[in-house]
Amino acid sequence: MWNSIPITIPQDELNSLSEALTSKIDHSSRLLRALQSNSALEVPRSNLICFCPNKATSGQGATAFKDGYLLYITPHPEEVHHVTDPIDESKHDGEETKTYTVASAYHPDQKVFKVRPAEGASEEALRDLYVGDSGIPENLDTRDGTREVIIVVSTKSGFSLGAEIWKHVVQPVLERFGSIPLYTWNSENGKFDSSPVLDGSGADGLVGYKLLITQDKDDIARLARTGLAPFSSKVKQQNILLLSGDTAISELLNNLPAEANELVRTITLLPTGTGNALSSSHHKLYTPLTNFLLGKPHKHPVFKARFSPGAKWAGSDDGRAIATSVKGAVVFSWGFHACLVADSDGEEYRQKYGKERFAVAARENLTPAPHVFKGRVFYWDGEGKENRLDSEDHFYVLSALVSNLEKTLTIAPMAPRPKPVDAEGDHAPFTLFTIASGTSPERAFAIMGKAYDNGSHVNEPEVGFKRARKIRIEFLEPDWSPTGEESDVNPAWGEGRYRRLCLDGATVEVEKDGWAEVEIDGHLVELFKG
Repeated sequence: MWNSIPITIPQDELNSLSEALTSKIDHSSRLLRALQSNSALEVPRSNLICFCPNKATSGQGATAFKDGYLLYITPHPEEVHHVTDPIDESKHDGEETKTYTVASAYHPDQKVFKVRPAEGASEEALRDLYVGDSGIPENLDTRDGTREVIIVVSTKSGFSLGAEIWKHVVQPVLERFGSIPLYTWNSENGKFDSSPVLDGSGADGLVGYKLLITQDKDDIARLARTGLAPFSSKVKQQNILLLSGDTAISELLNNLPAEANELVRTITLLPTGTGNALSSSHHKLYTPLTNFLLGKPHKHPVFKARFSPGAKWAGSDDGRAIATSVKGAVVFSWGFHACLVADSDGEEYRQKYGKERFAVAARENLTPAPHVFKGRVFYWDGEGKENRLDSEDHFYVLSALVSNLEKTLTIAPMAPRPKPVDAEGDHAPFTLFTIASGTSPERAFAIMGKAYDNGSHVNEPEVGFKRARKIRIEFLEPDWSPTGEESDVNPAWGEGRYRRLCLDGATVEVEKDGWAEVEIDGHLVELFKG
């Protein structure tokens, strides 16, 4: 497997690329030296999006392949970049604002340029990134009317960088292929309106997309319910690119109507959230944009969670009953992880602590001693056999369908990878990860620290791993009430403080003596190269 390609910079891109690197990125001295000396530079796969034929030779087979250019994206300003927290900014009235870490795949400071493969560039690597002789990636090609491309930009995910990443990174890449917005989302009526470029005519013969830049918190749910109906019966495939966090996947899954036709709908996540578990797990070899442009349909399992009748949403949807089952694609957890997510997610903690809210919530849940979570945990293996964890005392119970919860947090290194749509699915895709009750705060931090070290926590004695297709929790936790020892009670705490569950970042609170279970229920389709 190739890892890098030597490149040279065309003269017409040289000045603007040098200016972008000098003004925005302070650690690209190697690249700047190469620009100044006009020498070849070996660049990693992570900075290359695709390999394109020049327009003059497009469609000429081998000639087009030899006379091509690479789309190169400048290095991320840092491995993780610090930005002003937009939530805090309006609260400081001119005072110095805090900066917090953002782990999105791209950053608005990055720029996309055309570069040339230098002499000695691997033909294997170039063919791997080749968009095809037409010069338009198949996944973008809407000219014959059988394919729709839908771009969804979540403006509030993570630290609200989605719109800027769209403007400075993704849209320029699409423009390189002549792809333009044909329809734009109207938040007022929940429909796509024709772009002026159509001038009353249809979109046949054009390369373009439907564009939704969120204005309302319910836009993605409304899109799923009513906005994804194809404009033509000729449409056989919809390719959706989400600039968002993992929550948008859940919003789509839980609002999509059942399809009665043979439409293939793919979803590719370009992460702009905070944890970005799905993208961190699946976009390890190629960038999200490369996967979107050049990937083939692969399937990723989806779970369905059900609850006892008194369960309700917590957090921002506090008190709303759960009328039906809930779908997800990333994680189902109880115990310390679920409490950490729920306690740090409230608006008051976001305003008060910013990014430090995670550390505050962790401290609250670990001192003076970690809580012992009471309940029975059952799991069914790949053959459908029912099993039960030995103890009714728990600290950390997490079921994951992904390897990573963050880019560097490898919680389940053995998690299955996406499979081609015609391949047999995994019979036990859940990784049930546990840390034993009684683990000290110091050991808990040490174990999680090893998870950040390429998943080296797997052999720790307090850690358990099981493979499962279904999991059920029967809660033995009494109602919680303040003891008077808490100096500052978190507004997120209620009677069901220790019966809260995390489902892909959302929080569910289960009633006393209630239960919850989760099992595999179909799959979503991603565009995925490797």
